Amino acid sequence: MGFDERVDVVDLILKVLKEHEKNLDSIILQLNESLSNRSYDGQVLMAPGLKYRVQLHDWDEFKDRSIKAEIAAYDISDGKLFIFAYKNGSLSIYSEEIPEFTIKTEKSGERVVLSGRHLSRGDETYIFNGKLKCGLGVKTKKSRGHMKQGETVHKISCDINPNDIRTWLSAELKVDKKSVVSGKIEF
Repeated sequence: MGFDERVDVVDLILKVLKEHEKNLDSIILQLNESLSNRSYDGQVLMAPGLKYRVQLHDWDEFKDRSIKAEIAAYDISDGKLFIFAYKNGSLSIYSEEIPEFTIKTEKSGERVVLSGRHLSRGDETYIFNGKLKCGLGVKTKKSRGHMKQGETVHKISCDINPNDIRTWLSAELKVDKKSVVSGKIEF
């Protein structure tokens, strides 16, 4: 291969590399636009490079790490409230059991039994005050039924309004209400 042919090959390689560079610049620009103009219709894409993911059980610690998060999400599933916050390349997750319990009273009224799902000592105080441990206000739903032996059963469960969660999270984490979405943030 002569000198002129080698120059032509190098010239062709440089043109191909410049074209690839333009394509990469275009893709990076589109990605940046996608991240800055997030869609809140259920899917949020995050940039790669997650520093860490941490599951927290203490609301105050979660809140301290998540103040002014870029995006926050909430989800209720399997009797739990999950709250996700993405900030500075890190994902923090808080979860809390949503208590549900029953109160049974005998016909004579002498014996009262308190039992339920996700109920540990002291949890009934939160729910009777209309709040979860994290401070989210909930409405209690009460139903009453009678059993064969003359017992009365009162079932108490939480009613959580999604719009209330959005407003509460926005205030708690000091983020725009539009940056709080229903769903999960996953990596």
